[in-house]
Amino acid sequence: MLVALEFPQKMIQWIMECISTPWFTLSLNGSNFGYFQGKRGIRQEDPMSPLLFTLSMEYFSRVLNHVTSTLEFNYHPMCRALRLTHMCFADDLLMFCRGDKQSICTILRAFATFSRASVLVMNREKSDIYFNGISNEDRLYVMRVSGFREGTFPFRYLGIPISYNRMAIGDCSRLVERVVMRIRGWGARKLSYAGRLVLVQSVLSQLHSFWSRIFIIPLTVMDRIELICRNYLWSGSEDFLKTSPVAWSKVCTAKKAGGLGIINCKLWNVAMLGKYVWWLALKADHLWIRWVNHMYIKDKNWLDYVPTSSSSWTWRKLCQVKDQFKHAYCNGQWRTNAGRYTISEGYSCLQGVKAMVPWHPIIWNRFNVPKHSFIGWLAIQGRLMTKDRLVRFGVIQDSTCDMCMVQPEDQSHLFYHCSFSKHCWALITDWLGVDMPDSGILEWCSSWRCRSLMKKRIVNATILALIYQLWLVRNVCRVDGFLPFLSAVVKKVQDIVQSRAQNWQWSSKYHCLTGQKDQSFKEDNSISAASSVKMPNIASHSEPTAASIPKRFNLATEDGSTFDIRPSYINLVERNLYRGVAGEDPLKHMEAFTNYCSTIPTTKGVT
Repeated sequence: MLVALEFPQKMIQWIMECISTPWFTLSLNGSNFGYFQGKRGIRQEDPMSPLLFTLSMEYFSRVLNHVTSTLEFNYHPMCRALRLTHMCFADDLLMFCRGDKQSICTILRAFATFSRASVLVMNREKSDIYFNGISNEDRLYVMRVSGFREGTFPFRYLGIPISYNRMAIGDCSRLVERVVMRIRGWGARKLSYAGRLVLVQSVLSQLHSFWSRIFIIPLTVMDRIELICRNYLWSGSEDFLKTSPVAWSKVCTAKKAGGLGIINCKLWNVAMLGKYVWWLALKADHLWIRWVNHMYIKDKNWLDYVPTSSSSWTWRKLCQVKDQFKHAYCNGQWRTNAGRYTISEGYSCLQGVKAMVPWHPIIWNRFNVPKHSFIGWLAIQGRLMTKDRLVRFGVIQDSTCDMCMVQPEDQSHLFYHCSFSKHCWALITDWLGVDMPDSGILEWCSSWRCRSLMKKRIVNATILALIYQLWLVRNVCRVDGFLPFLSAVVKKVQDIVQSRAQNWQWSSKYHCLTGQKDQSFKEDNSISAASSVKMPNIASHSEPTAASIPKRFNLATEDGSTFDIRPSYINLVERNLYRGVAGEDPLKHMEAFTNYCSTIPTTKGVT
């Protein structure tokens, strides 16, 4: 075969030396044992294997072209103009001819000649033959002579279904099953919103990309894939129906435009097929482009071409894709990127121009913890399930904030106006060495100016970390009825930022984040920062007095002390976890409180 391809004799000797003298060893438990000579040439994984296979298929192509040049062979009606007889990819081979006995036997003789020269034999168990418009008598004769079995459409080639009709919903069932199987494997991991977002972006949205490059996937299948991705993102399961906090169209916009950057499957499919539109406009040297130009376009202008009603469904859909991109072409060239079309450019063109939001550098700062960024994104969208929204939906009746027990809870109050939140912001801004903002936190971050870019990123990461911790505190307070110590919340934020700074190797430059704490962060010797109790008052940078406690929760004793006697605190006295008004002796309060509770009737609310 190499001699027939006119290889130099020296080259042939080198190749045969590599093929005929391989030796192999066995690796058992990390050790190699023995050597033995290969009897069947090189292995399939050998680096030379694909090169030698290419040479073999080149020889087969020449043999087939020589045999089909005779009068006994008739080309397939759709391949006659291009004289197309076969296509191959790796070890997959497709051959075409007219459905008569002489043409089929001619191809079989060519393959037999190739087998004798290369010692490569087809696997008849994995080979099929497909007929159209042939009598049953001729079909039986061809299958008896060739030894092939008759195949049915659609069949799979390179992992995708091949059919002479339009893509059906059932043909894409394998694609949907792959997406569902991925989610079922992840569902048990209990990932956070940020973890699910990464998986949706990097895996689920890419599973259909290979198919989108070739087919116009049915809209029903696309809707199913989007539903699976949406359910998994918001609930962690592919079939759990849950109202999405944010519209999916908003989620699929770029992060700079206020979205999450998830790919819109439908637009991505159109952008993928836009590659063919660009190739046709350039008249690229591809087999499919030559075939389409001969069968459909002929000598017409592609951008002005209108398909006929007798054209195939796939071709008409591709012409509709061309019409969607028609405005982006100028004199047959793509309008941007030096006239070169890219899938990302086409996707951006289909999305249209989106206004940038000023807060995206704060939310999607690389220094941030991903789950902090996601909760911050929901917060700035106003989509966190605060009490005011739950009341509006009819889930609960009382909207009083669980942390201060004074004002109604909405997002602005929870993260900024609540007394607990205010004290957290005061301590955090003092730790960072910045001034307490007079307006909203994110608005302040957008307008705050700093010469050091890294310091600005660290400040933004600290703010998002505190927003995340305040949201956790709110949930713990609502579900468990306990309010963690303020010092514990602030310390948690500090530890997170310090850890991020150390990982980024900026701790030596920003020593204020990893050195000694400010004096305002010294732990109270009488209270453990790791404890979690519901505090009647909040130890803050400017300590509140007994008068700051809501009057409906205050009871005065004979010595003038005041106490919070909400029912959820009574059991804490017995466990020595009760904390009195900040700045006063907890032991004195506990003794006086115990004596006082034993003298008042139960109608006062004490049991």
